[in-house]
Amino acid sequence: MKAKKKSGRRGNPEIAKAGEGTRFKPGVSPNPGGRPKYASFSEAIREVGSLTVRQLRSSKDDSVKVGIAKALARAAIHGKVSAASELIDRSEGRARQALDLTHKGPVQIVVSYEPPVEHPKNPQPTAAPNLFAALVDLVSRTNDERIMTAASGLALLLKSQATEKQNDANKKP
Repeated sequence: MKAKKKSGRRGNPEIAKAGEGTRFKPGVSPNPGGRPKYASFSEAIREVGSLTVRQLRSSKDDSVKVGIAKALARAAIHGKVSAASELIDRSEGRARQALDLTHKGPVQIVVSYEPPVEHPKNPQPTAAPNLFAALVDLVSRTNDERIMTAASGLALLLKSQATEKQNDANKKP
């Protein structure tokens, strides 16, 4: 039995040679235009942003992207803050939030918890209590400012979502 000579590469070397003609040449970009500056969904949102309120009705001639953008715009006009926020974020980009990390000394993060309000039609509480408990536990076990900042950001996000859900529940008859 003859032992095979081992090379540094696995597989069929003929296949590698056959593919050499299709490889990118050094110094030649496969995408000379680069990545698009914005996605086409953002374009649809910008297009819808210039319409009047009467023109926000969806029509069968609308693309799916324009239809979704119109639905978001209608929800925003009717007071849905999350829809307005999504429209603004997609059309203009997210607002930057500055953090001052120059503080030397202890950092105090206060997380308050209110039990979830049970909806009469859906008596199951949300998963927020478990997440709040996990955040409180995480903050109590660490001294890392980055983790504390992230945990406080999550707590604020949960609070705003809970407030929005409660406001939506109060609006319904």
